[in-house]
Amino acid sequence: MYNQRALRLKEKLRNGEPIVGIWIDLESAVAAGLIAGCGFDWVVVDGEHGVFDRVGLHQIAMAFKGTETVPFVRVPWNDMVMIKQMLDMGFEGIVTPQTNTVEDVRKAVAACRYPPDGCRGFGNTYAANYGRDEDEYSRLANDLIFCVVQVESIHSVNEIEEMISVPGLDGLIYGPNDMSGTTSRFRDMANPELLDAIDRIESVAIAAGIPVGAGLNTKTMAEQIASGAQLILEGSVLDLIRQGADDIVNTFREIPTN
Repeated sequence: MYNQRALRLKEKLRNGEPIVGIWIDLESAVAAGLIAGCGFDWVVVDGEHGVFDRVGLHQIAMAFKGTETVPFVRVPWNDMVMIKQMLDMGFEGIVTPQTNTVEDVRKAVAACRYPPDGCRGFGNTYAANYGRDEDEYSRLANDLIFCVVQVESIHSVNEIEEMISVPGLDGLIYGPNDMSGTTSRFRDMANPELLDAIDRIESVAIAAGIPVGAGLNTKTMAEQIASGAQLILEGSVLDLIRQGADDIVNTFREIPTN
């Protein structure tokens, strides 16, 4: 039977529970296997900014087989061919960057769903157990697969009600860095114009029951949960490596020597 962990994760979100995840920005099946044993609810492989090839992405997706952690991937662009390939590899969630209009959301959702709900093409690949589970997978996939869009423009506030009303949308995250680029103050996280847009996006999504979160944390996990966010992404694999390595070196440099 096909692993229905994605359905269980969707049920948690429907019940209003937050879920915790981490970005995977290192092409390493070993690192992915380590993360797979940590108990995260979800992970997002950064196929937009990370350095990955398709074989490496497939190996990372496979590293989560048999776990309760649902593997997502942020595709380089909101493109139906890229999305189809990632789903065929075994990713059970898609995050689309720069999804800033109603039409962008419709396009992302359609690419994640088989007909009649969308336009995803069918192939007997890893996701369908190479044809062994093709009937079950094709029957369940539209319910299993997550479609999460990433809003990266403050101008999306003008369409946000319509965007979160698109049938089949499972969640929304926002990217403060790129959102700030649509203001006059790039990467100023204290810019009131940016903060107002973020507040508007969050409040509309939460009121509509659409899980929301941040692609880049400007709040603690406790603050995010208190605000109603459910899609928690706390750092990345490279963050953990960098912070751990820096701590070792800094601790060593502070040791007195003769």
